[in-house]
Amino acid sequence: MRRRKSTGLSNHGFTLLEMLVVLAILALVAGTSLVMLQPPSDTLQLQAATRKLCASMRLARAFAIANNADNLVTIDVRAKTYRVNDLARVTLPPRTLVTITFAASERRTVNDGTFRFFPAGGATGGDIRLTLGPASTHIAVNWLTGEARCDE
Repeated sequence: MRRRKSTGLSNHGFTLLEMLVVLAILALVAGTSLVMLQPPSDTLQLQAATRKLCASMRLARAFAIANNADNLVTIDVRAKTYRVNDLARVTLPPRTLVTITFAASERRTVNDGTFRFFPAGGATGGDIRLTLGPASTHIAVNWLTGEARCDE
């Protein structure tokens, strides 16, 4: 049997390349976790709340048509909540300013509002403006078609 000659180099430890790869992975994980720990901005919170409210209004219209019965979306401006029919309340971001204007001839602005969606597809039309900090969004409900359109 032949024995290998020892060159004096040991195979113990890590190479420079292995260390650089580990450091790169650690930097990537640290950078990602720092971004995840920051609270979302006012604009992102407002856009998410607007999309959710708009989707709830579209769902109420679809249920009204499918079930051949009126459906309600009730918005409580003071509590910053809304609900579809008698389902659970959904809370808007805490500092959100909510303004509701109905499509009636006098264009009155109200503190609390109920949008009614009819089986024929129509609705009590109106506008909802949500404001949080410098950001503002708008939801328009068409009285003839019942369509809820979100403008961000």
